[in-house]
Amino acid sequence: MGAAVSSGDDNTIEHNCLTENAEYGGDLFGTGVNFSDNEVSYNSLAAGYFPSDTSCGGCSGGAKFWATTDAVVEDNYFHDNGGVGLWFDTDNAGALIEGNYISRSFNNGLDYEISYNADITANTFVDNGWGDSTWAAGNVVGEAIYIFQSGGDPYVASAYQGSFSISGNTLVNNWDGIVIYDNSDRICSNNYTSDCTLDDPSIYTNTTCSSSGGDNTSSSPQSAGPPDEAPYDYYDYCQWKPEDITVSGNLISFNPAMIAAATVASSWAPYVDLAECSASNWLDTNDAAPTGNQYYCGFNGMYAFTGSHPPIGGTWVAEDAIMSSASHNLNTNGEAPWDNTWEDNTYYGPQSMMAYDQDSCGAGQAPCDANGYPTMMTMSQYQTYWDQDSGSTSIPGAWPLWTFSMASLSTGGATNAAPPATTTGTPQTTTTGTPPTTSGAPQQRANARALIGSPLPLAVPLDNALPEVPYPALLVLAPLSVGGLLIARKRRH
Repeated sequence: MGAAVSSGDDNTIEHNCLTENAEYGGDLFGTGVNFSDNEVSYNSLAAGYFPSDTSCGGCSGGAKFWATTDAVVEDNYFHDNGGVGLWFDTDNAGALIEGNYISRSFNNGLDYEISYNADITANTFVDNGWGDSTWAAGNVVGEAIYIFQSGGDPYVASAYQGSFSISGNTLVNNWDGIVIYDNSDRICSNNYTSDCTLDDPSIYTNTTCSSSGGDNTSSSPQSAGPPDEAPYDYYDYCQWKPEDITVSGNLISFNPAMIAAATVASSWAPYVDLAECSASNWLDTNDAAPTGNQYYCGFNGMYAFTGSHPPIGGTWVAEDAIMSSASHNLNTNGEAPWDNTWEDNTYYGPQSMMAYDQDSCGAGQAPCDANGYPTMMTMSQYQTYWDQDSGSTSIPGAWPLWTFSMASLSTGGATNAAPPATTTGTPQTTTTGTPPTTSGAPQQRANARALIGSPLPLAVPLDNALPEVPYPALLVLAPLSVGGLLIARKRRH
């Protein structure tokens, strides 16, 4: 397998350095898994897994969680991993992902895929997704946070049952920011996976969800009843849905000049073209840099893929549902709104939004969607056309803290906030210079206090009772207001 550790029910994995493994740092299963205070780095860089996973098609990255319930992933330092930094894949439910520092992942920082119910909060994501810069033309890829057909489900028993929160996270200079995505073709039985949904596994299976069984081929709207109430609703409960998601209070900073001017390690250089992250028109995805943005750098969004596989594929159902709420209902077939909400986020830099459908369509182009709205736009247009991101602020310049000279925290005298101390070698990609190599609680406390003592335009109080661990949990930057006030605090356990 090529992973350093695996897990079972009620296992605790903490205070480890999981580095330079061929496939994963961790390959985790079970109920009640606690994965905390670990450093996970330089994994998934072996042939067959890097630069793309040709061995398995999804078995790569820093750590991967499969079918877990109520997992806790807290206060870890993920960095310089090939593939995805932290990946939850297939029927996970109830995950708490808190206080982690995830940086320089070749692909996405965090994936949460065909799973349920989560709290993703107070994490820091820096310089993730740059490896997608060479093949991303025509796609939004390389996200800091990627939610793929996952959401809150009241019928799946777990922590956070019926809710899915992405809140208080700090994202800086990732190729893309936060993306919520639905693939209309990916349902039980259509050959994407041998797994099925968790709403009621005794009723909804690959057999009953197939076109040869059940009522899957109908275009019935969402039922008013629970999944175990006859007549069974194969239309809805054979889908994984990005529903009941709240994206709030996050700080997302994007400085394309810093990304385009960065350097990468020689082993990554053939696969990375950071110069593509520059454009005079960020919404022009048809032309190459420096005029256009054909590699979709600097995007956030929430959208679906129309697909062709019945009963959802080939229709606008997923697009209508993902953008619908009780007050902004686009549905025409009776499907209930999926009630996803973006609000009170702060955006720095020239960021773009994609909504409704993944096909590119700017304001003034027609047709864009069934409603005539643009699918690719500025944040203010996202508010106007799609009734999203109320209370959010878009600031043209870079985030002040991330452009202040942080030489006291980085031996390289960086112009970006430095990552936490590391115990492993030279980072693969960085906008921050060489990070400190002295680990341990005294050094980490000194770094934190150096930050507090710097002449920053922000208040950063520090908990004096810092734990004796050399992890980024000691200094987690969490936006507490639209103005970008930060707090550094000891994580809760």
